[in-house]
Amino acid sequence: MALLYANNICSEFPRCGMHKSCAAKMLRQLLGRRFLVFAIAWLAYASGYLLRKPIGVIKVDLEQEFKFTKLQLGWMDSALTLPYATFQVLFGSVGDTLGARRTSSAGLLIAAVSMVSFGYWNHLRMFLMLLVINGIGQSQCWPNFIKIIGLWFTNSNRNTVFGIYGTCAFAGGIAGTSLAVYLQASYGWRHIFFLPSVIVAVSSVLVFLFCSEPSELGLVIPSKDLQTTSNRDVSTVLSWSELLKMPMFKGNGILGSAISALFCTVCLLCFTLTRHWGVAFNSAFMVLVGAFNCGPDTILGGSVSAQLGEMNGRSSAASVTGIVNGFGTLGTVVQGPLIGFVSEHYGWPAVFYIMVAFSMLGSVCIFHASTLKAALAQEQSTSSGDSRRDIQRLLVEQEI
Repeated sequence: MALLYANNICSEFPRCGMHKSCAAKMLRQLLGRRFLVFAIAWLAYASGYLLRKPIGVIKVDLEQEFKFTKLQLGWMDSALTLPYATFQVLFGSVGDTLGARRTSSAGLLIAAVSMVSFGYWNHLRMFLMLLVINGIGQSQCWPNFIKIIGLWFTNSNRNTVFGIYGTCAFAGGIAGTSLAVYLQASYGWRHIFFLPSVIVAVSSVLVFLFCSEPSELGLVIPSKDLQTTSNRDVSTVLSWSELLKMPMFKGNGILGSAISALFCTVCLLCFTLTRHWGVAFNSAFMVLVGAFNCGPDTILGGSVSAQLGEMNGRSSAASVTGIVNGFGTLGTVVQGPLIGFVSEHYGWPAVFYIMVAFSMLGSVCIFHASTLKAALAQEQSTSSGDSRRDIQRLLVEQEI
């Protein structure tokens, strides 16, 4: 397998003269750099959750010390997620213009600087402003990391690669909550953001130094379309209307994502109905909810969007990923205030029934997208068949 892959690399570089030694050397260079970029991008995006999760941990402290209502605490969640979603949609193209490495590194640094002094303030407005800046910085991370990873791997293994890369969000969430709980118990809530800010700042430097695109290093990924369009051409040819009209249902994993989302809804409903059955049943159903939910999230917000951004030689993976993931994040924008309002007036069971309803709505939308994809494929197949028959008929008429 390695030798075959090396030969493929040499076929991309005629100057190597098809020498196996040259191919092997280039293969080692490519695989080594690919692993380094993937590892740093994985760790860097995971580190961003160190600045997101502490908010949920310190809400009780803020409520007790400042007498914040549940609605005000919910607005703190929205202060982070609203700019995160908005700036992905509106400014996802920044990474395509300035470079994914520079943009993602700058985003991490902005997030780190914004939160390092969070514990030294005492006003809700200041808390909200810092969280807004944090959200703006982190909004440039996922689209640009997806672009970087997509450029280093071929389309044939894209879903697998992004499936593995998507685990960084869940690992980062676990690490962020665990570290926040430890810092809160050891030093108090006012010191809960300092160490995470330092870690994220270090991640920013590592990204800037090592997460280069293949073109920056003069490398070519074999079996990948080498025809690219410049960023300037993309900004002219690929308008917002064209992006919004793109078939967002494209990709072989769309039907699997729809089925997985449906199973997630069923498990969430079972969790709600059996909430009085004890910890064992609650834990089992919640594990299934997470397992069935993470797949569609990574495929739709990573693999599919990156492939769309690279269609027809375009270099706009960050722009498309920002739009898709930005719209997907809109749910978290209303999540905080909605949960705070519903739980305060109707209790927690009502919150879970609302989650079931939204999950079902998402399942229906993905199934509809899968149906559209199948219909489009059938239409293209029919059109192709008609074109071939027309050509054959014309050839026959010419012979006559």
